[in-house]
Amino acid sequence: MSREKDSLPVVEIFKSIQGEGPFSGTPSVFLRLAFCNLRCTWCDSDYTWKGKVEFMWKSLDELKEKILSYGIKHLIVTGGEPLLWEKRFFPLIEDLLNINFDIEVETNGTIQSFLPEKVYFNVSPKLSNSGNSLKKSIKSDVLRSFNERERVIFKFVIKSERDLIEVIDLKEKVGIENRRIFLMPEGKSYLELREKRRLVYDLSRRYGFRYTDRLHILMGVK
Repeated sequence: MSREKDSLPVVEIFKSIQGEGPFSGTPSVFLRLAFCNLRCTWCDSDYTWKGKVEFMWKSLDELKEKILSYGIKHLIVTGGEPLLWEKRFFPLIEDLLNINFDIEVETNGTIQSFLPEKVYFNVSPKLSNSGNSLKKSIKSDVLRSFNERERVIFKFVIKSERDLIEVIDLKEKVGIENRRIFLMPEGKSYLELREKRRLVYDLSRRYGFRYTDRLHILMGVK
């Protein structure tokens, strides 16, 4: 497959459950695209951007056929950073919305989106604990544009209590309501999550934010 404008660099496509955020537990099709503009030290999908990335160029028609074959009308477009490819997958999103799909896009919040308002966004701004500089990972103007959309939540990966200083600062700068903020424990394994879950749960209660677990990791699935 050549790098035509109607093709995407696909790392994998599979069915599972959504493990994070407001749709946690929902049977879903995952479309994972290659490459990212950030470099998070704890990234659980660094195979999409680190080293020799393995992917295949797939046409939108191929992808639509594959997505429909699962018989699940809930699609999650993720990465990497999928919005690097928004102009290419925009027609696919429109087609699926027209046949009553629910679509989530997972993004780090550094790239503005012009996808239809029916799309749900899980925006995950990367704090200092990611190893990225805040100048590179936090784009307040882009986050404000997401905050103006109706179907958007902001999900923060938490390693320690001091991370809440950055979360609260960003909440105030962007004007994010508490109901949109999800705190999620950092961890790529069951044991790592077990160490942090209680802390993050307690912080969510203390500050009036929402808590999200990572069901796929807890259950050992994608």
